[in-house]
Amino acid sequence: CVGSQVSATGTSSSGGLTATKVSITPPPSTHVSGVVTAVDGVITPGTCGTAGAAGDFTLAATVDGTSTSVTVYVTTTTTFKDPAVTSPSFADVCIGATVKVAGALTAGTLTAKTVAVTPPAGSRVAGAVVAVNGVDTPGTCGTAGAAGKFTLANVKNPNYTARVEVTSATTFKDTAVTSPSFADVCVGLDVSAVGTSSSHLLLAGTVTITPPPMSETGGEVTAVDGVSKPGTCGTAGAAGRFAITSWLGANSFWGKTVHVAVTATTTFKDAAVANPSFADVCIGRDATVVGTLSSGVLIATQVTIGPLVVIG
Repeated sequence: CVGSQVSATGTSSSGGLTATKVSITPPPSTHVSGVVTAVDGVITPGTCGTAGAAGDFTLAATVDGTSTSVTVYVTTTTTFKDPAVTSPSFADVCIGATVKVAGALTAGTLTAKTVAVTPPAGSRVAGAVVAVNGVDTPGTCGTAGAAGKFTLANVKNPNYTARVEVTSATTFKDTAVTSPSFADVCVGLDVSAVGTSSSHLLLAGTVTITPPPMSETGGEVTAVDGVSKPGTCGTAGAAGRFAITSWLGANSFWGKTVHVAVTATTTFKDAAVANPSFADVCIGRDATVVGTLSSGVLIATQVTIGPLVVIG
């Protein structure tokens, strides 16, 4: 082949050689390592090769101290190595992966004999959840059992956000929940995630949710579900919101308007009512609230209607 090194033995005739023996010298094995920047001509992050197929990929590599781009061809006889995969193949060569290639360099292209994929190093990020599946509304959560993504404001640098992807293989930890899941990852909560980084995305192996501290406040109800008309009340069994002018609790609440969210798990107490509910939260009445503060909203665990009392 053009570019191959050969030696020939035979008889000379008319300025030519009639060969009786041709010895082909295999090209020396070349070793190159670098980061995959394209697979089969595609540069979209996350693009991978196809198992069992021939193809090519491009490496951003350093050769003899010089940064260069190397095109690598894989064939059906190329062998693959990846300690993180049981049966590695071309499908494990993805954009952003670090690989080492051994093969024959001919006419400026490297035909791979072996391709070794280096598993990405484990990474950890931590911070407050600022969006779940692209939604930044306070209280928005993931869906149990579903794959998805969430964004963290990095605890070490709030100006830097980290994107985290969860899959069916991700495990969740939350000391406040019996069977934690992606549904417990909500905007406003503090979360840490451990996994592998790929194309500026952390693929989470474990997600740990830090339960928010409990807060308490109390005061006169001034609005219910955005309505400030006297006598307006909530709806029994429904989720909703109300506002109080706080005269009880932490100094951060004192004298301020506190917005309270009522959920399906909020419990109600009212000494004057047999089965109290959100319907007993009315403008002009006093209420004491215990819950968790998330993005400026107090998510109510318990609401006590009536004269202000210190619960915690």
